[in-house]
Amino acid sequence: MTADTTISPIARLVGAIDVLTEDLAARIRADESAYLDNQLLTPEQLISTIRENLLGILGVVADDTLVDTHAAVDAGRLKAEQGIPLDSLLHAYRLGGMVIWDHLLAGAVEDGNTAALVQLASRLWATIDTFSGAAAEAYRRFADERLRRDKTSHDLLLTSLLDGPIENETRTAELIRELDLPPRASYLVVTAEDDPLHDLAARLARAGIPSAWTEQRGRVFGVVALGPRTDPATVTAMLSESVQGRIGTSQPHSVGTLPVHGKREALAAKRCLAPGSAGVHVFGSSPIALLVTAASDVTDQICTGVLGGLAELPAAARTVLLDTLQAWFDAKGSTADAAKILHCHRNTVLYRLNQIAELTGRSVTDPRSSAELYVASTANALGSSRFAAT
Repeated sequence: MTADTTISPIARLVGAIDVLTEDLAARIRADESAYLDNQLLTPEQLISTIRENLLGILGVVADDTLVDTHAAVDAGRLKAEQGIPLDSLLHAYRLGGMVIWDHLLAGAVEDGNTAALVQLASRLWATIDTFSGAAAEAYRRFADERLRRDKTSHDLLLTSLLDGPIENETRTAELIRELDLPPRASYLVVTAEDDPLHDLAARLARAGIPSAWTEQRGRVFGVVALGPRTDPATVTAMLSESVQGRIGTSQPHSVGTLPVHGKREALAAKRCLAPGSAGVHVFGSSPIALLVTAASDVTDQICTGVLGGLAELPAAARTVLLDTLQAWFDAKGSTADAAKILHCHRNTVLYRLNQIAELTGRSVTDPRSSAELYVASTANALGSSRFAAT
């Protein structure tokens, strides 16, 4: 309920709204540099916003059964749109409360009726909280909407760049510029099967490496700009620090070749890592892996033709021999090192390699046979062939 003693002081302030408005505007300009520094907020907008909010606050203090916070909502959206910090907006409301209180106190002293201020004080600051809360909620809601719009626009730009070809290099350069990437650079395209990169974009930015990222169907794609002091190896090292799954990177590309080859190379590079593994692979760094993942039908035929003799073995025995073959190649033909990888004796490795030779008709000591075994073993390890599941 509204007490009669509260109407006269509030009505007096409503009648002096222009004075209150100028007082609050002066305090905001003096205390909040964000309002002065902002080039979008005009003096007219500041005065209008202050006046509407003061009238709204006074109206609620006068009659707390009619709470209308539309002025606060409008103020929150306006300040978010113009980039004024939320803290500055909330501070302006606190200043507004102080201006109203100072004028109420001055009037009460003049009238000799300060007792009525006790009830007014509680209602005034409760109303300030209500209005500042409504403004903050509107501010955050607008900021979230803008972030979603900006992200959608960003994703569309990056998708357009990655999903070329774009025949016009001028358009490619425009997309790069709109993504805030340097126009005169070479670029790496990066892809990962989920989002294991965490704060990679921020870490790249702190290292002075511009990049842009998006997600398509559960896969992360990024374009990383290289500079005079940033080579592909630097980026690969940073990717390796965050890796939790398979990451593929393209070769460096110019504006002209980026939309044509970048994404294709990054995806091909990722396929050169075994499913379920974690690591970074650069396109072209393993020609055999690239070859066997590029043509699955041919790869199946190769595996069947080369490793077909192992097909009759029980699955567990077949897996042991395939793992041994892969370990021997990973150890660069050293049985001792392969034994360390497999945690067994080197004679066990030799025995298994002899088994493979008997079952496939191909020995790792013969260069041509070894090459055929390597291709088939690589295809099997990368999951590019259905042989291991037979």
